[in-house]
Amino acid sequence: VALNNKVLVLLINIGDLFIGVHLLNIAVMDTLVYGNSYCSKRLAWLSSAHCIIMGVISTIGYEMSLAAMTTVSLARFLGLRNGFRVGDEVTRRSVVKITVISVLIVLFSVTIAVVPLIPQLEDLFCKRYDVQTYRE
Repeated sequence: VALNNKVLVLLINIGDLFIGVHLLNIAVMDTLVYGNSYCSKRLAWLSSAHCIIMGVISTIGYEMSLAAMTTVSLARFLGLRNGFRVGDEVTRRSVVKITVISVLIVLFSVTIAVVPLIPQLEDLFCKRYDVQTYRE
């Protein structure tokens, strides 16, 4: 149980690190690159590779944190339901189980972040920005 919690908390921390990298990058881009001119350059930013990469990083971070927190909550619920009969010993089976769960969480997070980038699915996920729509 302790190993499971440590690994899942590590996944939450990695997800939060990704979110922090994303937010720091957005702050730097806003302050140093765009300043007061973001509104006039927003279409270029939204269609840039940099923005897409930051979107993938933030989505992976959010999904990884959410999935790991959900797994921790489920494990604790099951522990309560079973009267804490789960032992703290680390066995080969428990290591394999938490490894599989961790890999599934990471794969789920990456899949959710990357699927919208598939060109055949672009119309389902992306709104085309029309310059005329945003003129004042």
